[in-house]
Formats: sequence, structure tokens, C-alpha cells
Amino acid sequence: MRIWRVISVGLVCMMFAGMITRAEEDSLSRLLPYSEETNQATLLNAFADQFFYKNFDSTCYYASQALEIAREKEQADEELKALVRLALVNQLGKNEKESQVFFSQAHAVYERYVSPVTLIQYNYFKGISYLYQTQLDSSLYHLRKALQYCHAYDDEKYQLRALINIGSIFWTKGISAMALDYYIKGSHLADSLGDRRLQLYALFNMGIIYNSEGDMDKAVSYFHKSFNLAKELEDINIQGAVNNNLMVIGLQKNQLDSAINHGREAIRCFQKLGNKGQVANVNVNMGKAFVRKNQLDSARLYTRKAEEMLNETYSLKEVINLRFLQYDLAMSRRYYQSALGFLKSGYHLAATNQLTEDELAFLNAFSFLFEELGAYKKALKYSNEARTLQDSLYSFKRAEQMAFLQETYELDQKQKENDFLKVKNKLTEIELREQGEMLNTFVILFLAAFICAGVVSYHLINRNRQNKRMLSLNAELEHANDELAAANKTKNRFFSIMAHDLKSPLTTIISITDLMMNNFNGDSTREENQSFLLAINDSATTLFNLLDNILYWSRSRMGLTAFNPVVVDMDELVKEVLTMYKPTGLLKKIDLKYETNGGGNIIADKNMVHTVLRNLVSNALKYTHSTGEVSVRCYMDEESFHLLVTDNGIGMKKEMLNRIMEQDVISSSQGTAGELGSGLGLLLCKEFVAKHHGALQAESSPEQGTTFKIILPLVTEKSDSIA
Repeated sequence: MRIWRVISVGLVCMMFAGMITRAEEDSLSRLLPYSEETNQATLLNAFADQFFYKNFDSTCYYASQALEIAREKEQADEELKALVRLALVNQLGKNEKESQVFFSQAHAVYERYVSPVTLIQYNYFKGISYLYQTQLDSSLYHLRKALQYCHAYDDEKYQLRALINIGSIFWTKGISAMALDYYIKGSHLADSLGDRRLQLYALFNMGIIYNSEGDMDKAVSYFHKSFNLAKELEDINIQGAVNNNLMVIGLQKNQLDSAINHGREAIRCFQKLGNKGQVANVNVNMGKAFVRKNQLDSARLYTRKAEEMLNETYSLKEVINLRFLQYDLAMSRRYYQSALGFLKSGYHLAATNQLTEDELAFLNAFSFLFEELGAYKKALKYSNEARTLQDSLYSFKRAEQMAFLQETYELDQKQKENDFLKVKNKLTEIELREQGEMLNTFVILFLAAFICAGVVSYHLINRNRQNKRMLSLNAELEHANDELAAANKTKNRFFSIMAHDLKSPLTTIISITDLMMNNFNGDSTREENQSFLLAINDSATTLFNLLDNILYWSRSRMGLTAFNPVVVDMDELVKEVLTMYKPTGLLKKIDLKYETNGGGNIIADKNMVHTVLRNLVSNALKYTHSTGEVSVRCYMDEESFHLLVTDNGIGMKKEMLNRIMEQDVISSSQGTAGELGSGLGLLLCKEFVAKHHGALQAESSPEQGTTFKIILPLVTEKSDSIA
């Protein structure tokens, strides 16, 4: 097969708040000479916003004027606004020293004058500053603080901007589900506020994410919505970007005429803006479309256009994309030596600049080229290198996502600790104030004995009120301390189990592969090799299950588990899970059975139901002896769907069963073959079944086996109660 590679336009992020239209700018210009002195700083800050993306000098001028007036009139809110804008414009102008000076001054205002405006704007713009520097963890921390203050003080304008930028951070980290969640919230809020510009960015970015996840129909729907809105707002840049992405989807669906039409529209838009880099991008995709139509003269024409533009405006990514087009064109004409030269040039650029995904694409192209030439040994070599790099890339991304979620969790814990310290400081402040009041009382008693009785009475009443307040604050402090201690205990228990359970399957895989390598010369039999592969598959499945549970658990703790009910074919889902665990059953010589009385379709969150069934089947296999039996049974009645997972394994006592079913605890015990478990699986099962308003029941007897039963309510529409 041919290696086709197309390029889309990435996310658009509206990082700066307060953009205004040309009409609003003219209105501000007329108002400024006649405005009251108290309003001039506000108007000047609005001008600074308007010129932020157009002219840095004008931004600095208006923000400096606003700063001078705000300080003169002691307007802390407007002073902070001016300072953060001056800090950002200097940061973008590569004047880091000045930027730090302005941010330090803004921080001083933030510490000195506490108001809704300073709390929201300082944290929002500090988050934006970190976002410009791609320090995503710090950016997320400040943007989430800004979002909390927006909720507390009903500031929907900055709430909208915080939602969209947080969505961009999660997308950059590859956590698309959470990114979509924030974009959807942002889109709805933008619609209610009438902010068409930010609604446009949210819709366009949602189209990008759905396309990257392979849901092209949803992507097309959101691209059409964003295109119509971009036409209404006369946003030519987004119109061009939408057409380029629709061209990419057309190439992916092999709808070449549609792809070419969208490409021509994209070129028209980007040429109007004078954006040669994007025009070169689209020309590369147009060349690929004509190669696939076998119209090689047109393909060469667009290739030359892309080359000419890249000679004027060098862009590493576009040069790499051009090498792929030149390779495709050479392969179509069977100029294999030329194709090899283009691949070597592109691969060198990708490897030198650590563009791993591009490097992977070039390795696959090398493999395909040498296979075409009949050099199968070289083709296999590059194929193996590509597979190794792909596995490494997947592992790295997965580890990076887990680390990011852990850092987010730790930031939340630090926020709780800060709240704890604030309560403690309040107590200290009350004590100091009380001591001062006592001293004043003694002075008054010494100077004015005739009012002694009145002063003493006042002091006692005041003291009683303060004692009550101190008791209340102490109770709050103890409660916060208990919650923090419980959270740390759970975290330590969780990490202890994870470290042990992650190590076990990896140790198994390493041991077996070492054994296979030592017997590589043919000392082992076919049956032994098959048992080795079954054991590796079992350990890898266990590791995958554990990592998936960790990710779900982390998202659940942060309240970010989205609920998405769809029509689910339960018969197909059960067979999929049983197929997944077939190697484990063969390894332990356990018979996996499936009994159904009609199976049927239900409305449910497919990922959640899949996770529940996967964990129950995994546990059943873990606690069943060799030559035992695990069965899955499905049936429906008039109101509910019933799913039973039964084993004839070691079972458990009533006390143990009650403990795991009634308490939200992380506990783990060894299986019949010494398997380990994190204890997260059953917690997720209970939580996901509860989200469906269903029930999870269990029956067990020692050495007789265990049956877990899931009962899910039947609904006919997604809008019914479970939604």
C-alpha cells in the first residue's frame, strides 16, 4: 500500500481577553475626550486590549497611560489590568527582564488589594503568560484558580476564556476527552453570552479534536458550523483553516474532487491574507490529491508552487511535508532512486529536530519503498524500527499524560494545604487582635476608673463572641486537617499498590523474554513457545487493564469523567471482552462460557460498561483455580438488563464481601496463581454502575465461587433518566 500523509491546520487558541470590534474602537475614541477622570484608565486599558495583536507600541502606550492614571487615582483594579498587559506585551516582544518587572509589580498589587477583579485577572493573565512559555502545568494551575474565582464572583467573561484555554492545555497534552469537555462548556457559555468570536474558536477546535480521534462525521459537522460563523464574522483565516481541514478529510475518505475544491477555497483565503506558509501547506495537500488522481502534471505544478513559497518563507514542518509529496510523486512515476533521496532528506530533518511522529512516518515509507524494490530484508529492518518507535512513542505519551494528571492532582492538594494555612493565619490574627484589645482595655481602666464597669462588660461580651468564633475556626481547621490527612493516606496507599502492581507484570514479561532469547537457537518446543506467548499476552493485558483503571480513577477523582450514553450492542460487547481474556483463560486452563437470552441493545455509556465487564471478568479469572470455569450470562426483563459474571473459584467470606461492597476502599489480595490487583477495579465498577442509576450485587461462599450481578435500567431515549 502507499504511504499517504496529509496535513491539517491545528488548534486556534484565543489566549488574550478583551478583544473588541472596530466599531467599538471608534466608539471608545469618541468617548475618551469626554469621559470622567475616574473612567479614563478603564477606557485606556480597553484600547490596550484592542491593539494587542495589531501594534505592540500602541499597546504599550495606552497601557502606560492607563497605569499612570490608575496610580494617580488609586484604582487598584485598573492598575493591575495595565500591569499584566504591559508584562505580556514585553514577554511577546522577547523583553523578558521588563516583563518580569511588570509581573512583580502586578503581584504586589494582587497581594495588597484583594478584590474580585485582582483575584481573577492576575491569575488569568499569569496563566496566559505561562501558556505562552508552554509551561502547561503552571498555566493550568493559575487558569483553574481564575476559573474558581469566576464561579465565585459570577464573572462569565473570564470564565469563558479560562474554559477555552484550559481545553487547549488538555488537548496539547493529548487528553482529548477532557479538552472536549472544556470546549463544549465554553461553546455553550459563549452562545449564552453572545460572544460569537470565542464560540467560533471553540467549534473549530472541537472539529480538530474529533478529526484527530477518527470521528470524521462529527468533525465535518463542527467544521461546517464554524465555517458559517466565520463567514458571518468575516474571519478569513478560520474560513481558510476550515477548508484546509475539510480537504484533509476528503483525502482521508478518498473523496478527491471534494478535497480539491476545498483546497482551492483554502488557497484563496490564505492568499488574501498573504499567509504564504499556509498557502504552501495547502499546495502540498493539493499535490497529494492530484497524485492520487494520477494527474501527475497538476501534481508537479502544485509541488513547484510549494517549493517556491518555502524558498521565501522557510518552515521546517512544511519542508518535511513537501518531502512526502515529492516522495509520493516520484513513487507514482517509479523513480525509486529519487523517492529514496527525498525520504533520506526528510528523515534527516525529522530525526535532527526530534519530530518523532514524522520520523515514524518516514520509517514506514522506507519499509514500503524497499518492499516495492524486492529488498525484503531492508523492508523488514525499517518495519521493525518503525514498530519499536511507535511503541516507544505510545508509551511516552501515555506516561506523559499520567504524569500530567498526577501533577494536576498534586496542585489540588497544595491548594488544600494553602487553604489550611489561611485558616491558621486567621486564628493567629484573631489572637493578636484580642491581645491588643486587652491592652487597650487595661489602659482605659487605668485612665478612666469611673467607666470601669461598662468597659469590663463590653470586653467580656466581645471576648465571648471571639471565643465562639475561634471555636468555629478551630473546628474548620480540624475538619480541613482531617480531610488532608485522609487524602494523603489514600494517595500513599494508592501509590504503594500501583508501584508493586505495575512492576509485577513487567517483571514477568522481562523474565519470559530473557528465557526466550536464551533459547533462541531452537532449544524450546512449539508448545513451550506458545505458553511463553500466552504468558506475555496475559501480563500485557493485566498491565493495560491496570493503566486504564488508573487513568479512569484519576479523572474520576477530579470530577472529569464524562458520561456519554449511546446505543450499545451488549452481545457484541460481551464477546469483545471475552476475546480479550481468552489468552488468560488458556494460560490458566479456565473454561470461558457465554450464555445469552436475547442479549439485545441498551442505552448506556459504552466505555463505562466495557470497563465494568472487563474488571469483573478479570477478577473472576484471577480468583479461579486452574481447570475451573468462568461464565457470563445476559438477559432482559421488562424494566432492566441483567449481566451476571460467575466463577467457581475461591470465593470469600460474608464479612469480606460486605467490606468490599459497602466501603469505598482500595484493597488488594492475591489470585490463585499469585496474581496481584490494584483494588481500583471494583471501585470503578460501583461508580460507573451508579452513574447509570443501576445496581451492583454480589453473592459468594468460600471455595464455592462468586457471582457479580449488574442491573441496568432499560431506557428508550438518551434523554431518559440515566442521561
